[in-house]
Amino acid sequence: MSKIADDTQELVIEDVTFDEARMNFNRVLQRLFKNMVDSDSTDGSITLKIDVSLENEYIPNYDPDIEGESRRIQKPKFKHKVSSNITVKDELTGNKNPEMQLVWDEGRQMYVLAYITGTDQRTIFDKDQPWNQEEGEGGQGSLETDPEKAWMNTPLLPGEVADEGALPGEVADAGALPGEVIDGECREVDEEEEHREDDGYSYEEPEDEE
Repeated sequence: MSKIADDTQELVIEDVTFDEARMNFNRVLQRLFKNMVDSDSTDGSITLKIDVSLENEYIPNYDPDIEGESRRIQKPKFKHKVSSNITVKDELTGNKNPEMQLVWDEGRQMYVLAYITGTDQRTIFDKDQPWNQEEGEGGQGSLETDPEKAWMNTPLLPGEVADEGALPGEVADAGALPGEVIDGECREVDEEEEHREDDGYSYEEPEDEE
């Protein structure tokens, strides 16, 4: 005996169960093409996602082929989502090569960038430069104007250093200019008077008694 009516539906995307999902898919697909044209994009994508869940339900049993007063049925639910995406590139790029080396800094406990030294190309950061050396390591250890450094006391020319303020010829009086003659009183003294002046005392001749 054949059935009077077919009471089943096929679970296929073309079936009426998925009519709404198909319509939404077609709408989003058309919007995707419009957005790609407006944004001058060459890449896009569309996704249809269908979540399926089963709900258990107990109903009264009137089926003569099934024993019991109730029976369990499973009712599927379908939830769909249609999404689209277009690729519009907007990016900035850069390239930085500092020409420095990566070294470990013990004081900071971190990696730092340091200038490359000790090569044929001399730099102010080379360790053998005088200003980069500590005292006792073969460097100057101070500015060249430091008079306390032994290497500053080396004479520029061999031989004794003459008095730069000395003038050739006889030494003139300290209070006179070169070539100037100092006027003064000149008198003769006898040996006794000279002896008294050498003693540092002043003597006076006694007056003659009348």
